[in-house]
Amino acid sequence: MNTEETNTLLEGAQNLWEGIPFLRGELILLGVLGYYLLAWVLVGRDPRKAAAVPMFEPPEGYSPAALRYLWGAPTGFDAGCFTAAVVGLAEKGVLRIERNGSTFRLHDLGLGNAQLLADEEAVYSALFHEGHIDSDLPQKSFSLGGTGGNIARQVCRAAWDGLKGKLNEQFKSYRVNNRRWVTLGVWISLLGGGFLSLDPGLLNSEIANNVTDNPVLGNLLLGVCLTGFWALVFFFCQGGVTMLRARDLGPGFGLGFLGLCFGIILGKISMDLYTLPGLLRVAGWMIFGYILNARFRTLMKRYSLKGRQVTDHIEGLRMYMNAHDGKHAKLAYAPQLSMSHHDELLPYAVALGCTGKWAERFDAVSSTSQPDSPEQKRVSGGFIGMPEGAQIASVLAVGGDFHRALMASCGFQP
Repeated sequence: MNTEETNTLLEGAQNLWEGIPFLRGELILLGVLGYYLLAWVLVGRDPRKAAAVPMFEPPEGYSPAALRYLWGAPTGFDAGCFTAAVVGLAEKGVLRIERNGSTFRLHDLGLGNAQLLADEEAVYSALFHEGHIDSDLPQKSFSLGGTGGNIARQVCRAAWDGLKGKLNEQFKSYRVNNRRWVTLGVWISLLGGGFLSLDPGLLNSEIANNVTDNPVLGNLLLGVCLTGFWALVFFFCQGGVTMLRARDLGPGFGLGFLGLCFGIILGKISMDLYTLPGLLRVAGWMIFGYILNARFRTLMKRYSLKGRQVTDHIEGLRMYMNAHDGKHAKLAYAPQLSMSHHDELLPYAVALGCTGKWAERFDAVSSTSQPDSPEQKRVSGGFIGMPEGAQIASVLAVGGDFHRALMASCGFQP
């Protein structure tokens, strides 16, 4: 190939590039979207769900907190896990939740013959550790909420951390995070953002001339750093909003303040670097890149085969507890409706957000049965001062009075 043919090919390539409405960095960011879609098809999709079938018992060997942890994927551990764990211990009769007006107190009833799972044992041993009990209170009991003071906060946070650690360790193989695929997508995004950040077509004329005279590698490195600065601002702002929505006010305002400070600095730098159309274009693509990576970081998390099997069982249990007309209870092999059956599954209803529908199912049972009848008999003495019958669920549900008192004792804003 002679020199004239080579020049013709180069000119044709240049004309083709100029005809494309996207800049080089923008094309790379669009390529990241294609990469993530391909990666999700290859490794990010969950194993196929089984057909929905009502389940009348929880999967054997899984606590209420464990079911919420798995059902809540990909978020995993949350405040509801802790509430469900404590309610589950009360149902097993190893502790008592006593309500007195607007306050709650936890009492240790001893293990007796109860068989606790590993995560339940972590919560129980932390709540009633000898060194945590206030000498001014009855032995092995303490108050929750604002009346509990430092003792309640100390024991509840220890139990929270113990439960979270156990669940993370026990079920780490139930989810596949595909971090390597996401990490590669992040690096490609930084590369695209680096090219885009210092593209001469978006910069002020004086800065554009200086950029053109600099080595390409140096410009790219500086552009990647600038892209990372954009991502940092978005991260702090998103974290602040997330914390505030969860009513975790201290960290929420802290992250929000950092995001505001770094955002002001970034805004000043950007106004000096870009023309107004260039700034809007860069900002739009930076937002697109951040949302793209954040979204696929979640989508690329999937259940393993074992995790999928357990969550299918969980969906069947939720189907049974959420059936407002009780149609599944009419099946020949369904358990008989009684308050003992209600209490056995109550912690799982708390964990899976089914307390309202579950209570509706037993309204007729609790209103027509005599207090001492088998239908009205409770499983354990784990609940004192609560509403009669199935309405106990309104107090114990995630978001209910007991949950708020428990969260206040952990130091979280209810």
